Amino acid sequence: MEKALLLTHAFAGFITLITGIAAMLSPKKLNVHKPAGNIFYYAMWYVVISAFVLCYLKSNVFLFLVGTLTFYTNVTGLQSLKLYKSKSPKVNFKHWLPWIVTMLFLIACQYLVISKYGFKWEGAFVVINVFTIILFVNLLQDLGFLLGKKQDKKGFLVAHVGKMGGTFIAAITAALVQNVDTNPMWIAWLAPTALVSPILAYNSARIRKGTFWRKKASTLKV
Repeated sequence: MEKALLLTHAFAGFITLITGIAAMLSPKKLNVHKPAGNIFYYAMWYVVISAFVLCYLKSNVFLFLVGTLTFYTNVTGLQSLKLYKSKSPKVNFKHWLPWIVTMLFLIACQYLVISKYGFKWEGAFVVINVFTIILFVNLLQDLGFLLGKKQDKKGFLVAHVGKMGGTFIAAITAALVQNVDTNPMWIAWLAPTALVSPILAYNSARIRKGTFWRKKASTLKV
């Protein structure tokens, strides 16, 4: 069972890699971006669920944390897009639910980390808590909106870009760390962020400036 789960987990991860790249490289080609994004979203659900099962079978705290992070950014990334498309976006229980579940998972993860590693500011403890901080910052940022802070339409689209991109980065990072030995070790941790973040930042900046959907002026022939 465990071997079959690992194989299907890896296959779903490969699907998210291909569709994630396709979606990021075609943000304005909706005939490509939308179907690629849908496949990415549902394949990532399988990656998350299988990661939780593997975490239980292998007692792997890292998998549990990455599964929690990708669960939250994947769900709220799609929610952000729906809020962007909504004429009157409002917060309801379905927006609170992933936040509450993730916070509970995060507390559970910290308990497991401390139980396994203690308070040692080195090695796995530090690495795992880097992901913890990233997730906690996401939760704090979203709490303002959940509590009624006004958000403009562009903010929802920027959130969609950041969260789905964050889902992609977290999943690829987890795959590299678990399966590829790099020297130095930090290459596997930082390479996905270094490669993907500039794309996310570029598109987010264009959205905020209002130039994202603007068509390029056609060149005139003399």
